[in-house]
Amino acid sequence: KRWHSKTDKYLFTQEMRRDVRSIRYLLSTTPMESLEKEVLYGCVGLEALVSGKVTRFVKDKRRGHARSIVEMQHYLGEEQLSAYAISRSSESRERAQKLAAGYSEIL
Repeated sequence: KRWHSKTDKYLFTQEMRRDVRSIRYLLSTTPMESLEKEVLYGCVGLEALVSGKVTRFVKDKRRGHARSIVEMQHYLGEEQLSAYAISRSSESRERAQKLAAGYSEIL
């Protein structure tokens, strides 16, 4: 996002922090079966913001993936490296496909 001013960026950051706090509180105090679908839709993609544990997990996975690709550059040719990178990211792609399929059924 391109910011028009430091104030715009600051206000956006404050609003995002407030929203994340609200979501954290709601998810920690409300049984999952009591949450309306619209509330859950609003949380999609925010998992890393809602939980520090998830944030660390996602960062570690990304770092590990990038590190393994860089390390393999020394041993593989361009096409082999591409195939290796694709195979390493298949878990994330499969999860994204499952989420998309699940959301398309609900919506």
